[in-house]
Amino acid sequence: MLEFSQQNTILKITFCFIGIKAKYLVTCIELYIMQSVIEAAWNNRELLKEASTQKVINEVIELLDKGTLRVAEPLQDGSWKVNDWVKKAVIMYFPIRKMETIEVGPFEFHDKMALKKDYAKLGVRVVPHAIARYGSYLAPGVIMMPSYVNIGGYVDSGTMVDTWATVKLRTNR
Repeated sequence: MLEFSQQNTILKITFCFIGIKAKYLVTCIELYIMQSVIEAAWNNRELLKEASTQKVINEVIELLDKGTLRVAEPLQDGSWKVNDWVKKAVIMYFPIRKMETIEVGPFEFHDKMALKKDYAKLGVRVVPHAIARYGSYLAPGVIMMPSYVNIGGYVDSGTMVDTWATVKLRTNR
Protein backbone atom coordinates (compact mmCIF):
# COMPACT_ATOMS: atom_id res chain seq x y z
CA MET A 1 0.00 0.00 0.00
CA LEU A 2 1.26 3.47 -0.85
CA GLU A 3 1.34 6.16 1.80
CA PHE A 4 1.11 9.84 0.99
CA SER A 5 1.68 12.94 3.05
CA GLN A 6 -1.37 15.04 3.80
CA GLN A 7 -0.32 17.55 1.13
CA ASN A 8 -0.02 14.80 -1.51
CA THR A 9 -3.32 13.30 -0.41
CA ILE A 10 -5.07 16.61 -0.98
CA LEU A 11 -3.46 16.85 -4.41
CA LYS A 12 -4.48 13.28 -5.15
CA ILE A 13 -8.08 13.94 -4.20
CA THR A 14 -8.12 17.10 -6.29
CA PHE A 15 -6.39 15.78 -9.41
CA CYS A 16 -6.14 12.00 -9.32
CA PHE A 17 -9.40 10.48 -8.15
CA ILE A 18 -12.08 9.92 -10.73
CA GLY A 19 -15.49 8.38 -10.41
CA ILE A 20 -16.64 9.93 -7.15
CA LYS A 21 -20.23 10.13 -8.43
CA ALA A 22 -20.09 6.44 -9.28
CA LYS A 23 -18.78 5.66 -5.77
CA TYR A 24 -15.76 3.90 -7.23
CA LEU A 25 -12.43 5.58 -6.70
CA VAL A 26 -9.50 5.06 -9.02
CA THR A 27 -6.15 6.69 -8.40
CA CYS A 28 -3.88 8.12 -11.07
CA ILE A 29 -1.38 5.38 -10.23
CA GLU A 30 -4.00 2.70 -10.89
CA LEU A 31 -4.98 4.36 -14.17
CA TYR A 32 -1.34 4.61 -15.22
CA ILE A 33 -0.83 0.90 -14.53
CA MET A 34 -4.00 0.01 -16.44
CA GLN A 35 -2.99 2.20 -19.36
CA SER A 36 0.49 0.62 -19.44
CA VAL A 37 -0.96 -2.90 -19.51
CA ILE A 38 -3.46 -1.96 -22.24
CA GLU A 39 -0.79 -0.31 -24.41
CA ALA A 40 1.54 -3.31 -23.99
CA ALA A 41 -1.23 -5.72 -25.00
CA TRP A 42 -2.18 -3.51 -27.94
CA ASN A 43 1.40 -3.76 -29.21
CA ASN A 44 1.74 -7.48 -28.42
CA ARG A 45 -1.54 -9.37 -28.76
CA GLU A 46 0.05 -12.50 -27.26
CA LEU A 47 -0.40 -10.75 -23.91
CA LEU A 48 -4.18 -11.17 -24.31
CA LYS A 49 -3.68 -14.81 -23.31
CA GLU A 50 -2.40 -13.78 -19.87
CA ALA A 51 -4.90 -13.71 -16.99
CA SER A 52 -3.37 -10.51 -15.62
CA THR A 53 -3.94 -8.68 -18.92
CA GLN A 54 -7.50 -9.98 -19.17
CA LYS A 55 -8.13 -8.83 -15.59
CA VAL A 56 -7.06 -5.27 -16.45
CA ILE A 57 -9.21 -5.23 -19.60
CA ASN A 58 -12.19 -6.45 -17.57
CA GLU A 59 -11.55 -3.75 -14.95
CA VAL A 60 -11.52 -1.04 -17.63
CA ILE A 61 -14.84 -2.32 -18.99
CA GLU A 62 -16.29 -2.33 -15.46
CA LEU A 63 -15.17 1.27 -14.97
CA LEU A 64 -16.88 2.19 -18.26
CA ASP A 65 -20.03 0.38 -17.12
CA LYS A 66 -20.10 2.40 -13.88
CA GLY A 67 -19.43 5.70 -15.65
CA THR A 68 -16.16 6.12 -13.74
CA LEU A 69 -14.06 6.07 -16.90
CA ARG A 70 -15.00 7.39 -20.33
CA VAL A 71 -13.73 6.76 -23.84
CA ALA A 72 -14.06 10.48 -24.50
CA GLU A 73 -14.55 13.17 -21.89
CA PRO A 74 -15.46 16.84 -22.05
CA LEU A 75 -12.84 19.34 -20.96
CA GLN A 76 -13.49 22.63 -19.18
CA ASP A 77 -12.76 24.62 -22.35
CA GLY A 78 -15.58 22.84 -24.20
CA SER A 79 -13.31 20.55 -26.23
CA TRP A 80 -13.17 16.78 -25.90
CA LYS A 81 -10.31 14.46 -24.93
CA VAL A 82 -10.29 10.93 -26.36
CA ASN A 83 -8.78 8.34 -24.04
CA ASP A 84 -7.30 6.22 -26.81
CA TRP A 85 -6.08 3.54 -24.40
CA VAL A 86 -9.64 3.02 -23.15
CA LYS A 87 -10.84 2.62 -26.74
CA LYS A 88 -8.09 0.02 -27.23
CA ALA A 89 -9.29 -1.85 -24.12
CA VAL A 90 -12.82 -2.01 -25.59
CA ILE A 91 -11.48 -3.40 -28.87
CA MET A 92 -9.36 -6.01 -27.04
CA TYR A 93 -12.32 -7.03 -24.86
CA PHE A 94 -13.91 -8.81 -27.82
CA PRO A 95 -11.18 -11.42 -28.46
CA ILE A 96 -10.94 -12.37 -24.77
CA ARG A 97 -14.69 -13.09 -24.51
CA LYS A 98 -16.38 -16.32 -25.53
CA MET A 99 -19.58 -16.54 -27.53
CA GLU A 100 -22.58 -17.46 -25.42
CA THR A 101 -26.32 -17.68 -25.81
CA ILE A 102 -28.32 -15.15 -23.80
CA GLU A 103 -32.05 -15.73 -23.40
CA VAL A 104 -34.31 -12.85 -22.44
CA GLY A 105 -37.94 -13.96 -22.39
CA PRO A 106 -38.80 -15.10 -25.92
CA PHE A 107 -35.66 -13.46 -27.35
CA GLU A 108 -32.32 -15.14 -27.88
CA PHE A 109 -28.96 -13.52 -28.54
CA HIS A 110 -25.68 -15.22 -29.41
CA ASP A 111 -22.86 -12.81 -28.61
CA LYS A 112 -19.68 -12.15 -26.68
CA MET A 113 -21.10 -9.23 -24.70
CA ALA A 114 -23.44 -9.41 -21.75
CA LEU A 115 -26.45 -7.14 -21.67
CA LYS A 116 -26.85 -4.44 -19.06
CA LYS A 117 -29.05 -5.41 -16.08
CA ASP A 118 -30.79 -3.93 -13.04
CA TYR A 119 -32.29 -0.91 -14.78
CA ALA A 120 -34.64 -0.14 -11.86
CA LYS A 121 -31.67 -0.08 -9.47
CA LEU A 122 -29.82 2.21 -11.89
CA GLY A 123 -32.81 4.56 -12.08
CA VAL A 124 -33.13 4.07 -15.84
CA ARG A 125 -36.43 3.63 -17.72
CA VAL A 126 -36.17 1.09 -20.52
CA VAL A 127 -39.11 0.34 -22.82
CA PRO A 128 -39.35 -2.95 -24.74
CA HIS A 129 -36.78 -3.41 -27.50
CA ALA A 130 -34.24 -1.07 -25.94
CA ILE A 131 -30.89 -2.73 -25.37
CA ALA A 132 -27.70 -1.62 -23.68
CA ARG A 133 -24.55 -3.69 -23.47
CA TYR A 134 -22.51 -4.17 -20.34
CA GLY A 135 -19.68 -1.63 -20.53
CA SER A 136 -21.99 1.23 -21.49
CA TYR A 137 -22.96 3.82 -18.91
CA LEU A 138 -26.54 4.91 -18.34
CA ALA A 139 -26.94 7.63 -15.71
CA PRO A 140 -29.98 7.78 -13.43
CA GLY A 141 -32.89 9.48 -15.19
CA VAL A 142 -32.06 8.15 -18.65
CA ILE A 143 -35.03 6.99 -20.73
CA MET A 144 -34.38 4.42 -23.45
CA MET A 145 -37.01 4.10 -26.13
CA PRO A 146 -36.43 1.22 -28.60
CA SER A 147 -32.72 1.82 -29.15
CA TYR A 148 -29.22 0.42 -28.70
CA VAL A 149 -26.35 1.59 -26.51
CA ASN A 150 -23.09 -0.15 -27.30
CA ILE A 151 -20.13 -0.87 -25.05
CA GLY A 152 -18.20 2.34 -24.44
CA GLY A 153 -21.31 4.50 -24.85
CA TYR A 154 -22.02 7.13 -22.18
CA VAL A 155 -25.55 8.47 -21.73
CA ASP A 156 -25.91 11.20 -19.10
CA SER A 157 -28.91 11.90 -16.88
CA GLY A 158 -31.97 13.56 -18.34
CA THR A 159 -31.32 12.04 -21.77
CA MET A 160 -33.90 10.18 -23.82
CA VAL A 161 -32.36 7.80 -26.32
CA ASP A 162 -35.11 8.02 -28.89
CA THR A 163 -36.60 5.35 -31.09
CA TRP A 164 -34.01 3.28 -32.95
CA ALA A 165 -31.11 5.53 -32.08
CA THR A 166 -27.71 3.90 -31.64
CA VAL A 167 -25.16 5.19 -29.16
CA LYS A 168 -21.76 3.75 -29.92
CA LEU A 169 -18.06 4.04 -29.56
CA ARG A 170 -16.57 5.38 -32.76
CA THR A 171 -13.25 3.98 -33.81
CA ASN A 172 -11.21 4.41 -36.94
CA ARG A 173 -9.85 0.91 -36.68
